[in-house]
Formats: sequence, C-alpha cells, structure tokens
Amino acid sequence: MLKGTGASEGIGIGTVMRIEEVSLEYTPKQVEDPEQEIQRFQNAVREFIQETEAQAEALKASAGEKEAEIMMGHVSMIQDPYMTGEAERLIREGQCAEAAFESVSDMFINMFANVEDEMMRQRAADIRDVKSGVLAVLLGVKEVGGKFSIAGVSNATALIKRFWDGVNNREKVSVNILFDRHVYSVKCRGRDVVVIEVPRADRQDRPVYSGKDMFSGSFRRNGEGDYHCPRESVKAMLRDACVETADACLLDELTVDNLCKKTIRSYRNRFKSKRPGHVWNDLPDEEFLVRIRAAKRGEDCKVHPNLAGLVCFAEFGQIMDVLPDFF
Repeated sequence: MLKGTGASEGIGIGTVMRIEEVSLEYTPKQVEDPEQEIQRFQNAVREFIQETEAQAEALKASAGEKEAEIMMGHVSMIQDPYMTGEAERLIREGQCAEAAFESVSDMFINMFANVEDEMMRQRAADIRDVKSGVLAVLLGVKEVGGKFSIAGVSNATALIKRFWDGVNNREKVSVNILFDRHVYSVKCRGRDVVVIEVPRADRQDRPVYSGKDMFSGSFRRNGEGDYHCPRESVKAMLRDACVETADACLLDELTVDNLCKKTIRSYRNRFKSKRPGHVWNDLPDEEFLVRIRAAKRGEDCKVHPNLAGLVCFAEFGQIMDVLPDFF
C-alpha cells in the first residue's frame, strides 16, 4: 500500500499515476577532444528542440494554443546564442557537456530566482526544465508523459568497444582496474543498457584518474554522486600507496596461462576453506591472482604474473628459466 499526504480535503476516485524519475546525476570529467564534445552537446540541443516542438504540437491539439506556447518558450531559451555559446566556451576549457551546460543553466537560474518580479522568477523554473531536458538527452534518458524513462543505446557492442579503447588508453585513464566481467549489456524494459561495475582500486593503483593530471582528474564516490578530490586527498592517496618490493616486479613476457593451474586450484581451495564467505572465492583465476598481488595488469593492458606469483604458482622449469639461481 502506498501512502501520501493529501493536497486537499475530500475523496478522489480515479486511476493512480505513479511517476518514477531516472537519476540525472553524472560524474564530471575532463574532455580530451573539446570539438567532439561540442558536437555531442549540439546534437543533444537539436534533439531536445525536436522533442519539445513535437510535445508542443501535441499539447496544442489537446490543451490549446496558450499551453503550447509555454513549451515553445523552452525552445526559445535553448536557442539563445549566449546560453549555448557560454556552454561551448566551458567545453573548450575542458569541461564535459553535462557540467558545462549545468553550470551555465545554474547561473541563469540563480540570476532570475533572486529578482523581485514574479514573472522573471518564473523564468528560473523554465530554465530548470530546459536544463533537465538537455541533461536527459546527454545522459541517455528521455522524458515521456512528464517522467524520465530509459532510452537505451542503439549499438551496445560498439559502445562497449569504444569504452574499452578509452579505458585502456593511458592518455585518458591512469590505470585500468576493470576486467571483462565488469562491463556488459542487459535488457531493461526492452532497451539495451550498458552496465559498468567499478571495483575498489588497490592501494597501489590509487589515485585512479582521468586525463594526464591526477589533481584535476581524480574523483571520489560519496553516496550516489562522484565529487572532485581535493589536492590534499590526492596527496594522501599517494602517501598511502605501497612502495613495490622486488617480488612485485612484473614479468611482461609471461601470462597467467604460464602458471600451474593445479597449484592455483590447490591454493584457492585452501583459501576458500579458511575464508568460506570471502568475495574473492567467486572471482576468475586471473582476477583472483591480481587481488592477492601475485599478478598485475601491464602496459599492454594484459595481466602478467610478478615474481611472487611465479615462485608461488609456476612449475620448477618455468621458475628456473626466469630465476636460474633461485634454488
């Protein structure tokens, strides 16, 4: 049973309409290609205008000319060259389209909300609607019948490939901590949605940041939002990172397949018997070895064993090939 607060006295009988909104939260990021990001922003503006004009036509037929004019007012706002021009200027400075447009919109909202004239204050509410509409397009959700719904993606496979190309590019992301199982597509209400699970980064990998500057590209998750890390927090992560010892030396010429699967299985059985409820028990071997620091992802984005992993899990001959004086 759903309970709520009545707006007025009396009894109302009719169909209950429950409106569920999809979150418009996002993680701000520095963009590497401002011109491409501006193109994405302009495409979103055009799509918003087309959707709003279609809604206005439908509203004109059902409710009248006056109500439709309100919707067309939203089109006039987003067509203001100063509003879009300021957003594009911020994008050229490195902001993503979402952050740039939200910043410009909030500037207008604050400006109109603080004036005495009631008609001007109403413009603040209109700009909020425009902001929500454009952000919804940028974030892949659509507004239908007064509520946001998941729009999905047109080509999940191509999008996932572009994601991997980006996250494995050290010019864009400092280190890739994801495995294949973390990125996949699912069906949601008949639409393809790409899911990206982000695990906790190892202390040695922190801070994980976007772009080339760790101080401007580091973010921390707090509740449902991601927030820019202060400079002091980034320095603290650097201090906490362990200095790698000799046994952490990565063996780029080897892969996890070079290790003895029987030895790995035996170790995992002992690990599971001592820690039966541990979350690592369900991980694939490759990811498990990374978690126990017997392997690590290299510059080629593949997982390689380190010296510790070689000594613990390789066969005698393989160890002697790398460390001829070990025994």
